[in-house]
Amino acid sequence: MHATAPMNSFLLCLCFSAALAEQRCNSSSLLQASTQRVFGTPFALHFPTLSNFSENSFAELFPTAKLINLDKLAAAGVSAALPVVRNVPWGQKMINPAYYVASDGTMRVLGRVTQSTRCCAGDPIPAKLCSNTPPDMTAATDALVSCPIDEADGECKVLGQFSDPHAFQVDGKPFALVIDGAFGHCTPKILNLTSFQDVSLKLPGMNDCEKNWVPFVHENELFVSYWLKPMHRVLRCSISSGSCESAFNSSATFSDEGLPADKVMEEQKIVFSPPSSLKDIHGGSAYAQLDENYLVAAAHRFDLKLQLGGIRRYFHAFYAIRRQPPFEVVANTRWFQMPVTDAEEAAEWSLIQYAGGLMRQGDDFILSYGVGDCVARAVRIPVVDVAAALGL
Repeated sequence: MHATAPMNSFLLCLCFSAALAEQRCNSSSLLQASTQRVFGTPFALHFPTLSNFSENSFAELFPTAKLINLDKLAAAGVSAALPVVRNVPWGQKMINPAYYVASDGTMRVLGRVTQSTRCCAGDPIPAKLCSNTPPDMTAATDALVSCPIDEADGECKVLGQFSDPHAFQVDGKPFALVIDGAFGHCTPKILNLTSFQDVSLKLPGMNDCEKNWVPFVHENELFVSYWLKPMHRVLRCSISSGSCESAFNSSATFSDEGLPADKVMEEQKIVFSPPSSLKDIHGGSAYAQLDENYLVAAAHRFDLKLQLGGIRRYFHAFYAIRRQPPFEVVANTRWFQMPVTDAEEAAEWSLIQYAGGLMRQGDDFILSYGVGDCVARAVRIPVVDVAAALGL
């Protein structure tokens, strides 16, 4: 792919076994939820207030989802990356997280630490949009870090100057598809999360900047979704050499339900159509297992919010593909915006969202994302709710 209710504070721990549940769900965990409003079942999720479509799409689809605040973990990631990412007046942020299980069995989160942010400096979280970029755009501005969910499992590590991680597993071993480079020159790479060696992915006729490749594994071979619409183009790639080739093509149709309507067409009473800027569908998260027949991932679309200086306003949806070749796209959910915390719901930059991480943990999916190139968030969603939203 180329390019109101009472306030309550609570601690939300992700514990991955019965033993961990007793030993590690405590206040020392790096994974701590922020203050939330509580009503209904179980928690209120908040959405950017500037959207002009159904803000309740996410809450209606996933009523028992739990929002996860990664601020403490992100602060540890930024601290670890400071020797690599130069200090700037507006500060660095860790964004675009992706959960994975390390080779030692511990749960970790990958994150992009960057100087290029869209929220203004300030505390508490400011609402105004800023465009913060380093003075020398040719200098390295990003670092990829890996941080443990539990402080007892070690410290954050800098893995290289990569961005936008999509974690996945091959034969039980952790890998990530990452991006090397920026500003028109970027290459997708496979990063081994055990040896920390990387290999560039190569495809004949590649563009100068390739992004949004979506990895998945079939019979211990690596495949990536290269295009999603109107043709689902699947590549087969060698993890050892990075060489990729076209493997499968199948027609793909995505529903537009949940997107804002094209105002001109709506006024003329013409059949619903999203604005032209929303026509393209881009890959987002890696795939995770829905059931024995389907894999699921999150895709995104965006348009421009001109009254805010042309920022991108993002919409996401889950979609499913068959687990057997040619891996056809079979369904997608309604399009939605990702939930945010109380402090972020009115921020201008909260419309900028990117979901790059998806992991199945038991009966839940953990979908992780960045907001405003400013904060790292995740949401835990029951698998059955995703399947129901897909109609599968």
